[in-house]
Amino acid sequence: NYRSYGTDPKNAPYPIEEFQLPYLVTDTANRVVYIPPANVFAPDGRWSSFEYTVQAFGTNEDHSERGVVSLNGPTNNVAGSSFSAGADGWTIQGNTMPQEPSFQAYGWGSLNRYVVGTDDVHYVDFATNSDRSKW
Repeated sequence: NYRSYGTDPKNAPYPIEEFQLPYLVTDTANRVVYIPPANVFAPDGRWSSFEYTVQAFGTNEDHSERGVVSLNGPTNNVAGSSFSAGADGWTIQGNTMPQEPSFQAYGWGSLNRYVVGTDDVHYVDFATNSDRSKW
């Protein structure tokens, strides 16, 4: 129905299973519909994410670079955490070694329960005196 007329139901009776991967999207408009579980509260960040590649139909040419799709919740945040009990598995990447941020369990003004980390590597652009690898 959705493919032909744009009406409900938007989804197939069964979700895509892992054994069906890689999944070939056959919709002429290249649409994939994600319907989150009805009996679960929305997460702080995204519902889920997946990677994809594309290849011209009917060719044996190389695939594209990998793309990433984030299925955002109602707040439209890609990532989020309440940090109510710790760093929630977050890590700092791109320093000399990956590290877990330090959890701060107290409030500071309107900032309450947060994580903090230190940038160990600075790639200074001497012409502008700014860090070339800002995050």
